[in-house]
Amino acid sequence: MPNVEPDEVEMLRPYFSMLHDDSPTAEPISASLKIISKDLIHSLHILETRRTGRPVTSVFEQAIPAPYAILYHLRELSAAMPEYSTTAKIAAVWTLYDYLDDDLGSEYAEAESLFKSGRVSKKHIDKLFRSNELVLMHEDGQPVAVMVDVHMLPQT
Repeated sequence: MPNVEPDEVEMLRPYFSMLHDDSPTAEPISASLKIISKDLIHSLHILETRRTGRPVTSVFEQAIPAPYAILYHLRELSAAMPEYSTTAKIAAVWTLYDYLDDDLGSEYAEAESLFKSGRVSKKHIDKLFRSNELVLMHEDGQPVAVMVDVHMLPQT
């Protein structure tokens, strides 16, 4: 219910109930995340630099499409934040990851389960690899190197 006076609640309740009862549940088509906190952006840049060993450009200033693969790659590093950041920046990063766990926890768990069993699906390949990463595998007994371009894969 919206924030209204108590005597107006009973008058408005049937409209909200009717909308809920008369329509199917809305399913999201797409989502993106735009980070506006400079402290959070700075902290994510630090994490990404620690992950890759090289500074990153303005990737965190842009809208990040769901399922936020770039943030997925930094999840485990966020636990080490207390070593090199302030309390406020740590809290910002952990709040972001709490939100991601609430929103996408089951999808992330599904990906982890596949990875632990040595498998990956098209849906989750961007959580295992990032574009321009070199992947070595064996095909017909021969080593094969593939440059990953997750943006070229069909989305499922």
